[in-house]
Amino acid sequence: MYSIQNFAKWLNGRGVNGYKKFSKIIQIPNGEYVGFYVANVSSSAIGTTTFYKILGVWSMEGALPRCNNSSSISIGVSVSKDGRVELVDITVDEERQHIGIGSAGLSYLKKFLSFVVDGYTKIYGHMCPDEKTPEGYAKLAAFYRKNNFVVDDITNQIEYIPKKPQ
Repeated sequence: MYSIQNFAKWLNGRGVNGYKKFSKIIQIPNGEYVGFYVANVSSSAIGTTTFYKILGVWSMEGALPRCNNSSSISIGVSVSKDGRVELVDITVDEERQHIGIGSAGLSYLKKFLSFVVDGYTKIYGHMCPDEKTPEGYAKLAAFYRKNNFVVDDITNQIEYIPKKPQ
């Protein structure tokens, strides 16, 4: 029998020093788990942007991953000094798509940004589906809309504006 506590312990051993406290396990709709952690942090040469690489590792019933370098989702964001966040990349392993890992990743990202970026103003980017077909774009647009992003179907731009605390 596997233990979610063992998965949490394994997850806490991952990530960049100073960011380990942001490791988080999220249960996805099918009852399985994804553990997220900050895998890399780097700054631009002139210090105007910070790049974060977030990885998510899938676990069935709290089982430890078979490979230390495995990830089911990868999220890359670039954060500018003015609080704008560019979603540079979000990739979910093909065999793990359509079970809630991408939505869990965006949920984690929004929460993470609220802690590390003082007053982030928006997340923006461009849709780039695996299938460059009208159906591929439509599926990806539906995914972003489901996660409270505004999608421009002409330019394929996406944007999320966080709600201000009341």
